[in-house]
Amino acid sequence: MKMSFSQQRVLWILILSSTSLMSTGCEDLDTGDSDLAVTVEEIEGEVRGGRRPRPPRREQPSAVISQPAPEEEPQAPEPPSLLPIQEDPAPISEDPNSNEDDSDENDQEEPVQNPEADYLDASIQRVLDLPEVAFDYAEHNVPTAFAREALQSDNTPDDNQTDDDLATLGRVLFYDPALSRNEEVSCASCHQQALGFSDQLVLSEGFDGELTGRHSMSLINIRYYSNGAMFWDERATTLEEQVLGPIQDEVEMGMTLGDLVDRLSATEHYPVLFEIAFGDSDVTSERISLALANFVRSISSFNSPYDQGLAAANGDPMRPFPNFSAEENRGKTLFFAPPQAGGAGCAGCHLAPPQGGRPAPGTPRPTSIFFVNGGSNTGLTNGRGPNEDLGIGAVTGRIQDQGKFKSPSLRQVGLTAPYMHDGSIATLRGVIDHYNDGVQAHPNLDPRLRGPNGAPQRLNLTEEEKQDLEAFLHTLTDASVSQDVRFSDPFR
Repeated sequence: MKMSFSQQRVLWILILSSTSLMSTGCEDLDTGDSDLAVTVEEIEGEVRGGRRPRPPRREQPSAVISQPAPEEEPQAPEPPSLLPIQEDPAPISEDPNSNEDDSDENDQEEPVQNPEADYLDASIQRVLDLPEVAFDYAEHNVPTAFAREALQSDNTPDDNQTDDDLATLGRVLFYDPALSRNEEVSCASCHQQALGFSDQLVLSEGFDGELTGRHSMSLINIRYYSNGAMFWDERATTLEEQVLGPIQDEVEMGMTLGDLVDRLSATEHYPVLFEIAFGDSDVTSERISLALANFVRSISSFNSPYDQGLAAANGDPMRPFPNFSAEENRGKTLFFAPPQAGGAGCAGCHLAPPQGGRPAPGTPRPTSIFFVNGGSNTGLTNGRGPNEDLGIGAVTGRIQDQGKFKSPSLRQVGLTAPYMHDGSIATLRGVIDHYNDGVQAHPNLDPRLRGPNGAPQRLNLTEEEKQDLEAFLHTLTDASVSQDVRFSDPFR
């Protein structure tokens, strides 16, 4: 049978299409493993708990082409034109089962990340001074002793591991007064970088000038408070829960989460920041929580003069540190030695094992994570005052928890005055005086602060010993944390 010119062209199209499909199939077989590996890497790199994996590009499905019309007598075909064929479209399949018409619709439904979402976006740069590539928030060059103990104490959940883009978003949120009702107070108002992420006020001021119920706690190394509970009274079980608390507090920031989400969504820069961090621009309270907690956990101190001296002494805190003055070395001995050996016994509480009690035989003594390992009563009062702050006891309802409070890390302690949950001790020397002879006989007083007869301890330190101990405590301040741009205000 003789073919028409149009049928000859259709036949050539089919031959070329088949060749292309076979070639594409081979290429897919050759590269399929690498494509899968890239996808897995991208998905495994995402943070769970509200973070959506950035979707890979979806390939368009191949169109199904029908069989040609019945053959006629063959005739030598003409070479196919390289120009688009305009005539005789009818032989191309109109099969209702064809996927050709669905491909565009499917591609429109597939969420695709905005390729323009980066830190150089004009909406971001108008408001924020952020680098083109996010700062590195991972910890580097961590001393061996610190790293070993950090593994036992780290409260970071699996679904919010350190992430540079998340921490960057959290940094912006941390410094943004838009998180308060009248847009005048930010998280950083009460947690100032230069002051060890605390403030100088006895009680902090809320958005409308009212005073908070307790002093602003330092956020330094909060990642390494082993039980993960937050606030002075440990009412929040995780940092992710805690960071949303002040925002909703009627004195501190006075916002509802719904209003906050609406406010941030209406800006130009936050949807872009959320897209960079999460893969799409949805602003939610859960994502705000993840980002803020990610940033706060990144605020770490581990390069103080004490850390440098400990490394030089091969991890033995009882050896003289070559970078310490004689006064600082004497104060270090007082800090570590128990009262029965003539010391102040500070390490018994502030370097306790993460789970409490004595470490297993052969385990190196804690030297680096300066946290009391749970809420404790430090004898600030005798428990009989009319306006007694019950602390953890108000949360648990247990009499034995009354007057117990969480303690912040001693890292940066020289910067975080005033001290205690109520800001009642103005100076670091005042804290030493309290533990020397000012501890009161509260029924729930921590046993570690009692003397041999069960009464509150009396250390009987000399004036020189008090000076030595204070000098040592200042060696726990890492000056670089106060200057680190990663933790600074990013707003222009």
